[in-house]
Amino acid sequence: MNCKKHYNILIDASSKKDSQRKIKIKDNSGNILYVGIEYYLWNIIKQDFIKRNYSFTEYFSEFTNFTKITQDVINEKYDFAIGSFATTEKRLESGIGYSTLIWLDSNTFLYYKKNNYFNIIKNIFIKILIYPIILFLILGILFGIILTYISPERKQIFGNKKIITDNMLKRNILTSIVAFFGELGFIHENATLKTKGIIIIIFIFILTFSMMFIIQSLTTDLVLEQTNIDNISIKNIEYQKPFLCIEGYSVGKHFENIGAKVIYKKVDKIKEIVQHYKNNKNNFSGVLLGMENAVRFAELDKNLVYNTNNFGFREQSIIYNKKNVCESLIKNINLNILKSQKNLDIYNLCKRFYKDDISHLCLI
Repeated sequence: MNCKKHYNILIDASSKKDSQRKIKIKDNSGNILYVGIEYYLWNIIKQDFIKRNYSFTEYFSEFTNFTKITQDVINEKYDFAIGSFATTEKRLESGIGYSTLIWLDSNTFLYYKKNNYFNIIKNIFIKILIYPIILFLILGILFGIILTYISPERKQIFGNKKIITDNMLKRNILTSIVAFFGELGFIHENATLKTKGIIIIIFIFILTFSMMFIIQSLTTDLVLEQTNIDNISIKNIEYQKPFLCIEGYSVGKHFENIGAKVIYKKVDKIKEIVQHYKNNKNNFSGVLLGMENAVRFAELDKNLVYNTNNFGFREQSIIYNKKNVCESLIKNINLNILKSQKNLDIYNLCKRFYKDDISHLCLI
């Protein structure tokens, strides 16, 4: 094929500092940009262009809609896109070429940090306890009345002195109410041995035990839901609330394959779907992202955290238009990437831009 001598290169960058780890630079026109690891990867790769007397024009744009960027490369608006692109069947069939693997990206999800203990207690009271409390009060009054009329002989005994009170109805109501809240002593200690009274008391015992068991189970489930969302894993992900994902993101299909329920939303920028999740956080388990973007948004908002369990990995590469790029140039770019991995240049870049807990993704 006849090789082009001039290439248009699109590089991931933003006009605002959307990450603590991005570095400010100026482009050829003097515009201020904030760049990350992709820019420094390009600095490694472009040496092959310079050595072989290829000219190039650099374009900078924030990579938020990867489907659109891929389409721009297919339509020859750009020859290369320097960023983290996952390999998909659709892209391969469309004529997109991939470089050799540059690093891995871990599949994860971003979610809203759960409540402190005060809010957890408040939620337990509002969502679980308030209705049983009202029910216990009603049942206590009801069974207090029933006990009074079925067992009129019930008496309160203090020492050796018998007290037959005119307030026996009130006493039986109070005894029944506290029985539903766990104090069962008075309900049986002052019981008569008549069949009707025994049946009512046994029924109260069974009902109280059953309801306490149900309430404890519901409370445990709520506490686990609000404090241990990071325990979501491949084993239990199919039982979780749906996840949000940007339309066209391959990470969504991966989570669907392991059983997750995924709702896709068409947005132009990642921050839009993150904001949509924050506005509807009770309806979703989180936002599906690659670890690189999840870490970035967690740094921007301290209420957001990312799941650290293993949901698999995706190979990340730069993309190019197969029709326009010389095979010899791609071969040399791939060799340069492999050398940079071998001498740990790319790994050192990752340590510069990412936390230690994900920089190992660049250790290829």
